[in-house]
Amino acid sequence: MNYITNHAILSMYDHPYGEKTDELLYGITLDVVEKQGKWKKIKTEYGYEGWILEELHNEIQQKEIWMEEFPRLVVTVPWLDILTHPSIHSKAIKTIPKGSLLFWMGEKQAGNWYCVRLCDGQYGWVRKEWVRFWEKGELLEKSSKKKNEWIRRQIIEDARQYQMTAYRWGGKTPYGVDCSGFCSIVYWMSGIIIYRDAQMREDFPVHPISKDRLEQGDLLYYPGHVALYLGNQSYIHASGSAAKVVINSLDPSKENYREDLAFPQFGSVF
Repeated sequence: MNYITNHAILSMYDHPYGEKTDELLYGITLDVVEKQGKWKKIKTEYGYEGWILEELHNEIQQKEIWMEEFPRLVVTVPWLDILTHPSIHSKAIKTIPKGSLLFWMGEKQAGNWYCVRLCDGQYGWVRKEWVRFWEKGELLEKSSKKKNEWIRRQIIEDARQYQMTAYRWGGKTPYGVDCSGFCSIVYWMSGIIIYRDAQMREDFPVHPISKDRLEQGDLLYYPGHVALYLGNQSYIHASGSAAKVVINSLDPSKENYREDLAFPQFGSVF
């Protein structure tokens, strides 16, 4: 990937002046595959394609050689202030949403603070509990049964933090998420890339499974919709009709049962 996003949230569209389909978060790498005036067709590091309108010259920038040298951190809090000094009283350089990526400057630490480098080369500071180490695909590649159980729990914990988040078409941030944006960003937080839209694709790791193999952290697919299984017949999803992220049940005896979502196709990356 030759470029990187230097903007907190950058909207992506299906074609110039078309429908919004995704949101690019800070620190995500991409390639530009086509240009039409101010519009650029891009392919992201998570395999999704679309168009962005680059209104400011630095919304995306050329990827630098130094970026290959440092581990990346993923933001785990809804909004992260990158600060000038290792103190909560210092000035914020930039504010970015959950799921964004930063470069970890390992040799520079101060107590509970990490020194990070921004896409434009600036240095800043973040609390250690606001981020965690992130590497694309690493968890699945090195996973064992015990590790898989840990990954599943992490996915569920991240998913629950989005409960009550507003529904937003094409959204993928605490401002709002759609169904596939919600599921994809939750998996992204664990370094796992699933397809951004509500479907299984052969070139992505989600594969069909039977209901008897369903475990927490697996996915429920419907025509035009996707949800995340929590276990005990419950699932969490960004619901357009509820206008937010909610928990429903596959159990007809439960009050939060939805008959229209009773018969999904089941998918898993494990």
